[in-house]
Amino acid sequence: SALCLAAFDRVATTAPAPPTGLTGFGGDEWIALNWSPSPGAAAYNVRRGTTTGGPYLLVGSPVTSSFFDAGLANWSTWYYVVSAVNDFGQSANSAEISITPRPLPTLSLSPGSTQLSLTWPGWATGYTVFSASNLLPPIQWAPVTNLPQSSGGVFALPLIPQAQQQFFRLGGP
Repeated sequence: SALCLAAFDRVATTAPAPPTGLTGFGGDEWIALNWSPSPGAAAYNVRRGTTTGGPYLLVGSPVTSSFFDAGLANWSTWYYVVSAVNDFGQSANSAEISITPRPLPTLSLSPGSTQLSLTWPGWATGYTVFSASNLLPPIQWAPVTNLPQSSGGVFALPLIPQAQQQFFRLGGP
């Protein structure tokens, strides 16, 4: 018996468009995926395969545009696609990406009389060395500005020792 005004937001009447911008990064037995949200999507289906083009196995249905896939074999290449889902159906698959998880590279320290060398495996491309003068919170990690040099399958970064204590870490790409 009363008149009412209502507004609706994000109303879908068709299946959503396929997600775009699928990217990912692999770590030690895991892969993290991200993609651009698909308008009208209520959730996403993440599928993984062992060969390009599939077949793919459903590994998760997150409601956000990211997914973490754990328990994967290192050095194996995994192929992923994502589709968007709502009450009206499921989209086609996104473009496929492939990712190979790898163990965490080891950062080795070799002191010398005039230099300090930091090395890590040659397969660990895209990593950056960071240094800090103490480990008290908040830790202020600064990128080491010297460029890595390739030598015998490993990357070596010569550093000049400083009088103060220095701590180093390797940051992933």
